[in-house]
Amino acid sequence: KIGGDKKGGNKRITQNIVVVSEGQKAGHLLTLARPKSAEDKLIVFVNEKKRCDMVARQLEKASIRCGILHGGKTQDQRE
Repeated sequence: KIGGDKKGGNKRITQNIVVVSEGQKAGHLLTLARPKSAEDKLIVFVNEKKRCDMVARQLEKASIRCGILHGGKTQDQRE
């Protein structure tokens, strides 16, 4: 859990773990990634750089703004 159970953890962060089959991942992510308000933000963790790029393309294709960060990016690309 983000921030653990310690006092002082950020109360504004909600962590949800969703386990879905491989075939359901893309659709479920698109559903979760659609912001409900201007303040909504989402962090998605993937286990491969190429998967990160693929997920970003899926989100952008669905008109969902996103940014990616992984070791294959230069410092300029990360900013």
